[in-house]
Amino acid sequence: MAMQTSETTVGESDKAGIPLSVRILGRSSSPIAVTLAVAVILTIGYLFGEYATGGFERVWSGAEDSLGIRATATLFVLVAYLPLAHLLLDRWTARHLAALRASFGDSISWQRSTSAGIGAGLLGAAIFLSLFMIIPIAFAGIPQISFQLVAAAIGGAAFGWLAGRFAACMVRDSLRMSALARSLPHLDLLDLGALSPIAQQGLKSALLVALIPALSSHLSVAPGDRVIAAVAYLLIWSALTVVAFTLPVQGIHERIRREKQSQIEKVRAEIRDASEQVVEHRNDSAGDRLSALLDLEARLERVREWPYDASSWRSFGLYLLLGLGSWIGAAAVERLLDSML
Repeated sequence: MAMQTSETTVGESDKAGIPLSVRILGRSSSPIAVTLAVAVILTIGYLFGEYATGGFERVWSGAEDSLGIRATATLFVLVAYLPLAHLLLDRWTARHLAALRASFGDSISWQRSTSAGIGAGLLGAAIFLSLFMIIPIAFAGIPQISFQLVAAAIGGAAFGWLAGRFAACMVRDSLRMSALARSLPHLDLLDLGALSPIAQQGLKSALLVALIPALSSHLSVAPGDRVIAAVAYLLIWSALTVVAFTLPVQGIHERIRREKQSQIEKVRAEIRDASEQVVEHRNDSAGDRLSALLDLEARLERVREWPYDASSWRSFGLYLLLGLGSWIGAAAVERLLDSML
């Protein structure tokens, strides 16, 4: 019941910031299947248009390289993926909030959002079109109008719009999760299991973001201005992956550090008092108390200041390498194909 309530709370409070495509996808019984179907339809439709307008013939004859076709097809895959990523982020946030309420009570509050994210969508579209269309035009001049150019402009604008709104939602929810952690009513440093939902928020958000450069880093492996755009694109999404991983846990990291320092100082004060009692033989039980305090001090010093364990850090490292690995792999395949043709 708590799960249902929290999902309604997040969904209703942030409805203005959720794109229409995400709301429509959320009504389906199988969002992943719908996403795959949309990706296939968009990609096949685009490739059919390229075939009908002679795009494949120009590639096969050597008049053009295949990068333009591959890049635009990937754009439509990403346009299908982003509503799913946004929907999963919204649902996972609701689930993590419900888990925190189960552990810490209904006193946990979630700030409402009144932003529709339109500015973030426009900014995202402007950044993407600038990187992959406007800047190349500045270097190489205005290209001839073609089906591929029109499709790339439409797909790029749609991708930038959805990506900007998704990134804004991720940052917004991360900031609110961080603020929520700072206001938790109590914190047991020796049992941080109740903080797992906050860590999961960061880890899952990072995965959703990291999949974007992993799917698209192969867009530019050719020399020239397109590589500059690809590097900038990869750096933007790598930075957003780091933000997605660290921002939700920033508040609880600061809280753990303060609590840890405070409790260690108190324990050490008691250790000094117990040590004096042992030395002066003022209390027969002071030795046992001193031993227990020393054990508690050691346990407190071992408390992690970040809510991530070793497996979480390994997963994050893998997420960061997904985009770079995709780019390197695409460059290797491109070189191999060039040597064979």
